[in-house]
Amino acid sequence: MSYPIPELLALPEMSGSSGQKLFSVRVKINGQFGGAVPDRELPLAVILNLLSQTDGYNSVSLQSLMSFDNFTFEIRKYEFDPIKQRLIIHARDVPEARKNEVLERKGIGQLVSR
Repeated sequence: MSYPIPELLALPEMSGSSGQKLFSVRVKINGQFGGAVPDRELPLAVILNLLSQTDGYNSVSLQSLMSFDNFTFEIRKYEFDPIKQRLIIHARDVPEARKNEVLERKGIGQLVSR
């Protein structure tokens, strides 16, 4: 079964005037990738939806792959701090030569955009 790989930057950024508590989302990338991912401010419900892998009916597990600006990364760790309202996503770039191997190991098989 293929699960969609979420794109963080495709999510609309919310303002504090929406009445919802916003969490800061920061991405730290290890590896050869030379870019940076801008920090985001998102409500908790959006974050939970972003992190959960679903089969369309039930949450199956936490996302182990995520896309940032259409580049796919392997998620190594999530640091969630509810007191400081912050989520730090630790990601590692996947070299093109290993991408299919990583996708098969994760049980995804192919890239599917959300």
